[in-house]
Amino acid sequence: MNFRLEPSFLKDGAGFDGSSFEIGEHTHGSVMIVVPYKEILPYMETWARREFGLTETNGSK
Repeated sequence: MNFRLEPSFLKDGAGFDGSSFEIGEHTHGSVMIVVPYKEILPYMETWARREFGLTETNGSK
């Protein structure tokens, strides 16, 4: 299956909203998966951290 989840930048993390067909065959309706910024921070480049107001120490906006 070829699909693309577009992120929503929320207060506590990046959210990915998908339909049941995109997530899995046993899900129903819309599903939102939120990945906390502190989990993504080690993978973000310096310019992206600045853009979103994230720091190494607090991991939040």
